Amino acid sequence: LVLTDGGVIVIGNSSSSEFGPNENQGEKDAVILKTDHDGNTLWQHTYGGSKEDVILDIKETSDQGFLAVGYTESKDGDLSENKGGRDYWIFKIDSQGTLQWTKTYGGLLADEIKSIICNADGSYTMAIRDSSTGSGDIDVEIMKTDSYGNIIWDKVYGSYDKDTPKTIYPTNDNGYIV
Repeated sequence: LVLTDGGVIVIGNSSSSEFGPNENQGEKDAVILKTDHDGNTLWQHTYGGSKEDVILDIKETSDQGFLAVGYTESKDGDLSENKGGRDYWIFKIDSQGTLQWTKTYGGLLADEIKSIICNADGSYTMAIRDSSTGSGDIDVEIMKTDSYGNIIWDKVYGSYDKDTPKTIYPTNDNGYIV
């Protein structure tokens, strides 16, 4: 992700303890690395708990912080709750990578946020791979939250089989295309 200040944010996942200042806490943690416009590392952090915690998308927020999404199986470390299996996970960090807040949502099965957009009003809308609710094996869930991750609305779409989102984009009529 190329940033407004010319730097770059790189996301990934690691089982290594090489991405300080906080060490890996479990099976797999989310890793975020920020560089300047010349590629020099400014900071790098890991986020997660004792189980698998994966980052799938990140966006820069209007306050020059970042909103990251993915999934988690943890309920410790940076996470305080897990509803069972793989929950979808959203967390906000400031411009230096310091964790500001984290939220998890989901059910008993494998759920994950695939893509997120930051709306002009400060809210967030995300495309979710939902296995826990809906009418099929896997459904597309679109959820909108406020700037603190509190749900504004949540809709599930799909049929009896597997329906999986990849990316969400805003449209000119204030809607979304997935």
